[in-house]
Order: sequence, then C-alpha cells, then structure tokens
Amino acid sequence: MQKDYYHQIIDDSYTKDIVKRIRVLFHIEDLVELHINEIDVQEIMLRIDGLAEDNININKVVVYGEEVFIRCGYNEYYEDVEISFKCNERKGYTLPEIYRTLGIRLAKNVVKILSKYLSYNREYLIMVLDNGDSIVLEGFRESITFPIIANLMFIAHTHPKTLQPIFSRKDLITTLEILSKRGIGSCVVSSTSLCILRKKPLTLDDYEKFEYLINSVEVATKDVLDVVGFESLYTLNL
Repeated sequence: MQKDYYHQIIDDSYTKDIVKRIRVLFHIEDLVELHINEIDVQEIMLRIDGLAEDNININKVVVYGEEVFIRCGYNEYYEDVEISFKCNERKGYTLPEIYRTLGIRLAKNVVKILSKYLSYNREYLIMVLDNGDSIVLEGFRESITFPIIANLMFIAHTHPKTLQPIFSRKDLITTLEILSKRGIGSCVVSSTSLCILRKKPLTLDDYEKFEYLINSVEVATKDVLDVVGFESLYTLNL
C-alpha cells in the first residue's frame, strides 16, 4: 500500500506580514519602473520608510527620491497600505537594505519552524507562497519532490543526514528557478542552515554565473558559493 505523505498548511502571522511587505516592495518597484521607462530601478537612489521597521501590520510607506525618478506628491493605496512619494529628502532604507532585512527575517522564521522536523528520518520542506501561506511537505529519506509554482516566494528544506548544510545540484537548479521568477531565495537546514537570498532583482550576469555553478559542481558549500562573486545575491548561515 502506498504511503500517504504528510503535508500541512501553516497560517503564521509573522510570515504573512513579511511577505506582505515584500509584495508592497515589488509594487513600488513596478510603479517606479513605469515612471522611469528604461532606467534600471536599482541604479537610482530610492529610500523607503515603513517597510524594514520591525513593527507588525504596516499601514503607511513613504518613498523618497529625486523628482526625475518618481512622481513627487503621488499617493495611492495598495493592499490597504498607503504609499506616498516625496522628493528631495533622504530618509528610510535603500532597496538592498530592505531586501536583506526582509529576506533574513523570512529565512530565520521559516528555518525556526522547519527545525523541529530534523529529528525525522526524512526530508521536509516548507514552501512560502506570495500570499503568505506556508506549506509543509514530507519527502523521502534523501530527497523531496514538489512543484515549482508561479507564486512561490521562498523555500527551505531539511538535510537530516548531513552535519554541514550544502546545496546539491538539484537544490541549486530549484533555487535559480525561484530567484528567476522574482522569489526571495532558499535555505537548506541541517545542524545549521545555509541560505541563498537576493538583495535586489537577479541580474543577467548573476543568472549566468549561477548556471555555470550548476554545471560545474555536484554540491555547493558556503565557501563555494561565496567564491562565485554574485552581485545581486548573498549567502547566509543561520
């Protein structure tokens, strides 16, 4: 008889809050890109107040920048969050700072939830969707399979039989697919955890470096990943 594998949907308010902030960040990027046409949004000096602060339930975000890049005085609501654009002030956090802050919070929270499954003799995975839902899936003794869906924001999975967290080639392929679809990244969890996260939109150069890495190694430790020299990505040990 075929085994029914365990799965569970987790309704975690902290994860939902982080993912909502990321959705608002994406929306701000889209608004700015519409205004500046061909200019890379990451090359302009934007600062945002209200996204990186460690308070629950955001309701107002202010975007600061130069008049040539943003619509000064423009105001709108997105998912019940008021977004205002102001010029010639330098408050708040830069886009890379916000990406790092939200990415680290998300990774730490998901790894904490997933760590309790390390005692099981199977791999377990949490996928975080762009609506903030977290889904726990049970795999096999040395692998786990799951669909890469369009609204996948982040994943983390256990390696219960390894002491050092490493990305397998399959893990790297999955991570690149998530990153290339605007996801935040992924982590592998063993006695400690190793994460690949992005600090701005994935660049074409980093995509090509990642593909070369996939074709060059069987497994990737933090040292191997750091040698690559990614510009839009960073590694994190937890």
